[in-house]
Amino acid sequence: MGRCPNGEGGSRRTATYRASLPTPGIANDCEIVEDTPPAIVSVTPANGENNVPLDSAIRLRFSEAVELGSGWFAIDCQFSGLHAATVEVDTVEVVLQPKEPFSSGEICTVKVEADLISDSDAIDPPDHMLQDFQSTFQIISVVQGYALINEIDADTPSNDTAEFIELYDGGDGDTPLSGLVMVWWNGEDDTLYRVIDLNGQATNGEGFFVIGNAAVDPDVVFERGTLQNGPDAVALYTGKAADFIIGMPLTTSGLLDAVVYGSGVVDTGLLSLLEAGEPQLDEGSRGDREAHSLARCPDGAGGPRRTTGYAAVLPSPGHNNTCEPSDVPPAIASVSPLPSSANVPLAASLVITFTEDVEGDAGWLGLSCDDDELALDVAGGPRVFVATPRGPLPPGAHCTATIHATAVHDTDANDPPDTLSETYVWQFTTTADVPPPPVAGFVSNGSVWVGEWAVFSNTSAGPGPLAYVWEFGDGGPPSNETHPAHRYERMGTWTVTLTATGPGGTATYSATIDVRPRRLYLGVVVR
Repeated sequence: MGRCPNGEGGSRRTATYRASLPTPGIANDCEIVEDTPPAIVSVTPANGENNVPLDSAIRLRFSEAVELGSGWFAIDCQFSGLHAATVEVDTVEVVLQPKEPFSSGEICTVKVEADLISDSDAIDPPDHMLQDFQSTFQIISVVQGYALINEIDADTPSNDTAEFIELYDGGDGDTPLSGLVMVWWNGEDDTLYRVIDLNGQATNGEGFFVIGNAAVDPDVVFERGTLQNGPDAVALYTGKAADFIIGMPLTTSGLLDAVVYGSGVVDTGLLSLLEAGEPQLDEGSRGDREAHSLARCPDGAGGPRRTTGYAAVLPSPGHNNTCEPSDVPPAIASVSPLPSSANVPLAASLVITFTEDVEGDAGWLGLSCDDDELALDVAGGPRVFVATPRGPLPPGAHCTATIHATAVHDTDANDPPDTLSETYVWQFTTTADVPPPPVAGFVSNGSVWVGEWAVFSNTSAGPGPLAYVWEFGDGGPPSNETHPAHRYERMGTWTVTLTATGPGGTATYSATIDVRPRRLYLGVVVR
């Protein structure tokens, strides 16, 4: 650190000092050497350039040799997003080669951060670029033959000898497929496991193109058992087969269409190949994955990277998909008691009528009154069901009945849809008037012999309906019949008890019955 010029500036003043080469005992080295900051003097593709190739490199020429800090550049594109790139440096020129091709027609921007670029000389400051650099260019729009994945059959009978993937051009026919690549993705680690180049191929006169096992007479053959059963994905890209290396991670660069398929676990990683919210498909959604393929219904419907238009159908490689008429979900046609009804009798049952035949899983129907869950006995079906509470409804109660959507299934094979579209809930209020309790009573056919049937006639009365429980006193099983008969196997006097239950309460009545032993009379012979 020396005063420039020598001795200038005054005591306790440092403004004239500068960093320079050391000169002990001689005049300070005060020669002024001007430096300029590093700058980018040219870029290829040029700022605003159009029709840039999909695999173009980016060349940056600096005004002097520079050192590059970590993360010094970014290549951000309209459709394909951020691009990683290899970096080659030759004195003042830097070449960025993107690791994945750009997408057709998109606009890309190259950004360089000034603070991360420094010159290589020792004359500083200045050391960095004065400001960030930015340049924009547009990728060429590549016109490819339009085709979508139309049908896929990965799980087939006979050790997977009828696998295939079908493309469809919308019915135009004879559409060239050059410039397209089919890629198969492994759901186990979301990496690439098969590449099929479509250069030189075309759809047939009806617009179909089939890749598959020899048994389905395809346009391109692959070995049986090659197409994995899933969860996996099949995708269609623009580009060259050389751009897709076995084992490479998932990419959406150049992606045109995709199908994610497989039963059981959903592969959320592979779902990035689809539009947001589109589901993974299951060949077994109708209960027989070996018999069905996954197909757009109707052919070509739904659009690229969309799977909601697919259905599990009978396979039809190279021909129109065998789509059945669309199904509608089962629905509630009517309920009783009516929603929001009041003064519902305490002995009322629930009656539910559906728009088509259905089956219910355990617990498909629930009933609670004033937050207490009531037990139900459900009978009937497959279209009209009657649910009877096991006791009278509570008086003056607010009741809620619930039909759970996912627990009710239609009985046809045209699925999906299979279940109610939403859970159905309705409320009603029971009457506050409590009827009087029943009066229990019965008569019997009197004394009986051992082994003879005792017949009981129920004389109970009261507001109903009434439910009955008979206990015959001899330890035999009880009966719920209105007028039961009971066979006594032992002699004695037995107490029979009848319990009658109605909306107004419960009553009991007991009486005895004599069971007599049988007597055997033998004749006496006198000789």
